[in-house]
Amino acid sequence: VDPDDVHDPDEEAAEDSGFSRMLAAVSKRCTSLSKRFARAQTRQVLPITEDDDGTRHVEYTCVRYVYSQDDDAFLPKGLREVSPQDAHATLLRGGLQHQEAAEALAECGPNSIHVHVPGILEALGTEFSDFTYIFNSVGTWAYVAYSTWNIGFVWLAMIVGSGIYRALFIIRPNQKKIAEMAAMHQSCTVLRSGQWKEVEAAEIVLGDIVQVMDGDYAKRRATVCL
Repeated sequence: VDPDDVHDPDEEAAEDSGFSRMLAAVSKRCTSLSKRFARAQTRQVLPITEDDDGTRHVEYTCVRYVYSQDDDAFLPKGLREVSPQDAHATLLRGGLQHQEAAEALAECGPNSIHVHVPGILEALGTEFSDFTYIFNSVGTWAYVAYSTWNIGFVWLAMIVGSGIYRALFIIRPNQKKIAEMAAMHQSCTVLRSGQWKEVEAAEIVLGDIVQVMDGDYAKRRATVCL
């Protein structure tokens, strides 16, 4: 018998096991890199806010995400759906208790949509960083440097003037109007601890019983009581 044709089964199993482990490790590494690349493509930088009690959270698309040490991630809050049975039970017991409402407000944040309104310098920087202005300025500076400088400066004044007018008198005022509408500066009547009381619309929490009179409209997070 040729010694090269003799194989130890245990040795072959060990070799197969080592090769399988190596393939599994490579596959796991490739999967991890693929997921990290996918996250990097959709990543968005958000400011982290820390409360007085040390709770860290971020807000994205009108939802508050609170950091969980157990999961090592920011988890969404306030996504619970209130069924008709839950709303009826809350109504029978006199609405939410004051402590419940305070805890829900601290966990989910105010009942308002935060719209960022840039300052004057930020609005101008955003406007003039657009590729259109950069491309148009190339021809303007070419006129100034190589041809008729007076025409170049006229074009430059038109570009700068139109950009300033668009950024400060069209886009920014519209953003301020949207932010004012989203803030919901109005009061409403809610049932808390067995009593109806007036609160700001931003103080409504998930599960509140809200009284809607003729001509009113419902607020977010509210369970309507007609």
